[in-house]
Amino acid sequence: MKKATVGTQPPSLNRFYSRGQMHIFVCSDRPAVIFSSNGKLVFSNVNLRIVTHVCALNSSSYRNSLVMSDGETIVIGTVDEIQKLHIRTVSLGESVRRVVHQPETSTMAILVSRPLTFEDSDRYSVSKMTTAKSSSKTSAGQRPSVSVDSTDGDVHSIVTLDDNTFEYLHCHELGSCEQALSVISTKLGDDPTTYYIVGTALVYSDETESKNGDQVLVGDLMRSMTILNYKAVESTFEEVAKDFRGMWMSAVEFIDAETALGAEAGHNLFTCEIDRGADNTDEKRRLAEAGMFYLGEMVNVFRRGSLVSSHVDNPLPIEKPILFGTVDGTIGLIVQLPEKYFRFFSEVEKGVARETDNCMRIDHAVYRQFTSEKLVDKAVGFVDGDLVESLLDMPHETAAAALAGIQRPDATEDNSSSPEELMKIIEDMSRIH
Repeated sequence: MKKATVGTQPPSLNRFYSRGQMHIFVCSDRPAVIFSSNGKLVFSNVNLRIVTHVCALNSSSYRNSLVMSDGETIVIGTVDEIQKLHIRTVSLGESVRRVVHQPETSTMAILVSRPLTFEDSDRYSVSKMTTAKSSSKTSAGQRPSVSVDSTDGDVHSIVTLDDNTFEYLHCHELGSCEQALSVISTKLGDDPTTYYIVGTALVYSDETESKNGDQVLVGDLMRSMTILNYKAVESTFEEVAKDFRGMWMSAVEFIDAETALGAEAGHNLFTCEIDRGADNTDEKRRLAEAGMFYLGEMVNVFRRGSLVSSHVDNPLPIEKPILFGTVDGTIGLIVQLPEKYFRFFSEVEKGVARETDNCMRIDHAVYRQFTSEKLVDKAVGFVDGDLVESLLDMPHETAAAALAGIQRPDATEDNSSSPEELMKIIEDMSRIH
């Protein structure tokens, strides 16, 4: 049995045909189309706010069309190629820091920032456009006495948009030196109203006081990564460990206090860790190679976090999720897996690679090997999640062949695992992003 939420109003189901296949149109305050893909039911949202009635229309003027009504107006349209993801581009003209959706009000909030130089320019900016319609500002309040260069820095704003039309509704501009860092949609106590709650920080360019932690991960443009420890009494940095390889770094992030994740200009990812079991002090000061992987795109930012809220019913023991962004606009997710789950997904990865051919007709292990000007080495310590999840869209016979001989992570030698049990684990993994 598969359950899915299709709105808050009683839905009605209507059958129609598109490109020779039968589909179900769900009329509700969140209209959707239900279709079959490889024997599985898939829900695809419709880009209309409310649909109460729908009827097929096929005439000389309107081929393979649908007539939809929200009770007040009628819309005649056609169904594009049905897919799980619909892409619509909305120009903002500013850097987007965070996005959150609020279903109760059918709105979304975005945290944006723009350089102060935009104030005197004609360049398009979503916050300036929204300010002309509805706006508010943070009062000065009590601020520490510091010198601020008013000609430099960014202006941070919270902009709310309609979640269907993307019409700008309101802009709240933060004060000088205040940066928006996080936002959630939630209710407070017994109050039935849903609020947007924004976390901010006051950042001053001439402030010297540290706020959190004493370790710093440094990515050098040409000399890989170094972990430093800040000594507050002496106000100096002490080198803890260093990767002595020549890597042209583009982004770095801590996985934990002794493990670092890095991206370099050759479109590769790698991890290093402090070798506490080394015999001498010099070896302990060396960051040892732990993982290597060719991503195929240049990463320019890492951030701790996830693309979805935590699933309380997801049994997979994933840890320390890290998001990454690339110069091509890709957003990806890296998570840490226990050893038995890492072995399981590695076996699935090899099975899928064995049963399928990629578009370049290159062996998957060769394609994902770490490749730079001075080093070519096989991928280790990483699992290709995209390849593993492609199993969910394969014909049943091909998927069963790829999973042949693979056991569940918690299975014993006496227990065999069916393809359906293994597919369930992969489906759970696909739900984390």
